[in-house]
Amino acid sequence: MTYLYLAIAIVAEVIATASLKASAEFTRPWPSVAVIHGFSSTIPHPG
Repeated sequence: MTYLYLAIAIVAEVIATASLKASAEFTRPWPSVAVIHGFSSTIPHPG
């Protein structure tokens, strides 16, 4: 199960990094949402 979490975090990080350029310094809303969601989903949450 740990490897599944790792794979999901890697995919989210890659998507967020790829969306950084598309967000055009956070002036375009949907790529900006992808960046924020992608990077925040890689942070481990207690629980």
